[in-house]
Amino acid sequence: MSFSSTRAGAHPPRRNRKVGRVSPYTLRHTFAIRLYRKTGNIRMVQKSLGHSDLSTTMIYTHVVDEELEGAMKEL
Repeated sequence: MSFSSTRAGAHPPRRNRKVGRVSPYTLRHTFAIRLYRKTGNIRMVQKSLGHSDLSTTMIYTHVVDEELEGAMKEL
């Protein structure tokens, strides 16, 4: 089984989504959010982004916290 067939089977392609220009900031932000969601380790995110001050990295926790709050309200 190839990587592409496994990937395609696990997550169907999103054809209805508009894809425009993507900035380096958007890629960096998306990477940080996904890493934090997966690991829950803000220090790992801080190190991977090269932030010297943890408060700079803490913005990514707010996005995840807002998602958690929204999910809890739906219960």
